[in-house]
Amino acid sequence: MQQWLKESGIEFAGKVVTNSQLEIEGKKPLEVPKSNVILTYESPTLDKIVYWFLRKSINFYGETLIKTLGKEKKGNPSFKSGVAFLKEFWKSKGINPNMINFADGSGLSPQNYVAAKAEVQALLYAKKQPWFDTYYDGFPTQDNGMKMKSGTMKDTKSFAGYHTSKDGKKYVFSIIINNYQGSGSTELQKILNVLK
Repeated sequence: MQQWLKESGIEFAGKVVTNSQLEIEGKKPLEVPKSNVILTYESPTLDKIVYWFLRKSINFYGETLIKTLGKEKKGNPSFKSGVAFLKEFWKSKGINPNMINFADGSGLSPQNYVAAKAEVQALLYAKKQPWFDTYYDGFPTQDNGMKMKSGTMKDTKSFAGYHTSKDGKKYVFSIIINNYQGSGSTELQKILNVLK
């Protein structure tokens, strides 16, 4: 915002304060007269955010989503409160809490873990929701033609997704390989090709 004002030739002095930052610090947000609004910037809709999060693994979106969950569901826009809500949510949907651990929103922390069974349970839950078609659309189509999200961390490679075989049989799957030493995802895709 500061940069935009400068580029627009608008001079300003003093400290820049945002209500978001005041909220995070536990302070009361500032009341600003509606007549003083010079710019309103709205984020993309949630379906677009989820689409690009799945398609391109935009980690910033994941980090923002977890903090937004914390704010909306726990009243505290922090990783800790967002993670607490997420654990409670999946437990309420029948996923054993020992099969999951979240440390961030992007999945980059080595403290994150999830069992393949928990991923399948989450994917099956999503399949029954009214927003499923929009969610499914976000899944990338991999080189082997299957709709699945990949995940990579040091020595770990995974895929999870949905597939309909040539004979019409529907699959929901998750495969996670630890201590993975392969050079790419081709080997994993060959394993999943048996579902085709």
